[in-house]
Amino acid sequence: MAVLTDAKPIGFVLSCDVERLKPFYGAVLGLPLLGEDPFAATFDLGGGATLRLTAVQGHEPGPQEGIRRTWRRCRAPLSLAGRR
Repeated sequence: MAVLTDAKPIGFVLSCDVERLKPFYGAVLGLPLLGEDPFAATFDLGGGATLRLTAVQGHEPGPQEGIRRTWRRCRAPLSLAGRR
């Protein structure tokens, strides 16, 4: 019995300023906003997967990528994380 066979993935992107990131994920990337609460904004990634932009007070981003996805029309993966 595979326990995770029907599980839907949830990705997390941490930020000290969720309000500033929402237009990028919604308007620029075109991800539908599923809902918001005092802690996060949740977007639909398709196929049952979701992405939560999670508010973390004083968060400082690290050098690693936040999320990566390959689109069918692209030949190489597109990094969605901002570079400093």
